[in-house]
Amino acid sequence: MTWAVGAIVITLVFAVSMLTTQVLATSPHDPEGDVTNGNPDFDIKKFGTQGVNPYVQVYGTAGGTIQPLTTTSSIFMYRLDMSDGTSFIVTSHWWFEDSKEVGSDNQYHAHHVVFTDDCITDDGPAGLENGDAQIRPHAIAIENAVLDGATIISVQTGMISVPSWCQTTTWDSLDSAEKHESKK
Repeated sequence: MTWAVGAIVITLVFAVSMLTTQVLATSPHDPEGDVTNGNPDFDIKKFGTQGVNPYVQVYGTAGGTIQPLTTTSSIFMYRLDMSDGTSFIVTSHWWFEDSKEVGSDNQYHAHHVVFTDDCITDDGPAGLENGDAQIRPHAIAIENAVLDGATIISVQTGMISVPSWCQTTTWDSLDSAEKHESKK
């Protein structure tokens, strides 16, 4: 009888350890330990261009975190700063609609804007709706944008405060050439 109880205990310990291993293997993490909110969905791995399309790659799931339905004072964003002084922000917000790109603005979508001292001060020269956000498992790309030769120079993740439209929080940023890639 005691060997049967021992076998059951060993089997349970093994099953629990296998489940724990599975959970830990799929749990999000910040491999570089640099993203201030601890969320790998905003932890920048690298950025670059594929063809002419700027992109940012993250360790977690690109666009995998959306605003809680109780938040109306800030917007999560991926910010791609361009060499012409404009930026593409890829953002999600549920309480107002400002994009024709998606059916619901709770889905991540792109805007082309100008930041001055980390505040949005204007639409990009080709308009707010210039470009489409393409969300992939670990990357966000801007496609169908009028770039006029501008190239991506840095990326950031963070929050924009509403209604000031200023970036109030930066979770991660990268402008290092060693993580920049261009693919033809």
